[in-house]
Amino acid sequence: MASKSAHKRGRKAPSNKSDTYDIEASLGYLVNSVARLSLADLKSRLQSLNIKPGQIPLIVWLLEEDGLTQSDLCQKANIEQPSVAEMLRKMEKDGVITRRRDAKDGRKYRIYLAAKIRRRAAEIYNCAHESNQRAIAGLNKKETEAFLKTLRRIIGNLRD
Repeated sequence: MASKSAHKRGRKAPSNKSDTYDIEASLGYLVNSVARLSLADLKSRLQSLNIKPGQIPLIVWLLEEDGLTQSDLCQKANIEQPSVAEMLRKMEKDGVITRRRDAKDGRKYRIYLAAKIRRRAAEIYNCAHESNQRAIAGLNKKETEAFLKTLRRIIGNLRD
């Protein structure tokens, strides 16, 4: 019997289960679709602030504790060092952050949010919140909590 999703899309489903792979039931495919669509939504909301979605974790950590090192940000945001280095380079070029040498260890640089970004923190948070609200529209609080709990478990399963 053809799967509902294969039939809907006009694809002929293979005759037995071992010959088929329903991509629309694939966790990876669905999570990737959510990530891609969420990213596009958040990007459009942040455009006027000259902030990129990938920068949000770094900005949030710097809002919480300004003057972190690049290494601190990698650890807190759980992002690889080369990616953080590139993001910080772009953020510095765009005037989102400044870097200053550490007073105690001249080899290290401390990273500080620009005042203009700090002043717009509420707007940045609001963009992220609105994007998240759009994504979970139609889910009640219990469903949302269960979904987020499940995602955290999956992340834990796949980490390291």
